[in-house]
Amino acid sequence: FEARSRHFRAYGKSRDGGKSELVGLAFFTTDLTPRIYAYKGRITTLVALEPTGRLIGIEVIYHYEPFGYFSIDLSRFPAQFVGKSILDPLEVGEDIDAISRATITMEAATRAIRQGARQLAREFLSEQAGR
Repeated sequence: FEARSRHFRAYGKSRDGGKSELVGLAFFTTDLTPRIYAYKGRITTLVALEPTGRLIGIEVIYHYEPFGYFSIDLSRFPAQFVGKSILDPLEVGEDIDAISRATITMEAATRAIRQGARQLAREFLSEQAGR
């Protein structure tokens, strides 16, 4: 597999104790969606997902947002993504809670997570189909 997108892979022992198997994929939003800017710049978020496309972890790593302290820095922002599928809307105001006065920040962070996760999943599925 020649990765088109920069990402990480996590492996674990199979349930039967045999060969290790892929248990997750992860990426930084600034690597997969570098052109998505919020109010003051890009938001670097680490996104982890299962090979099935279910989001298992989100961590906001760095940003310049002046309203981040009451929006994307709060633990409830990344927590609301956990368990969602890349097939879910992942839209602010629909299945992602909106925070007033931080609309640009919230929408940019959510868009980067959504687009990056879907892009990586597409690449992973095309890799699996080519085997």
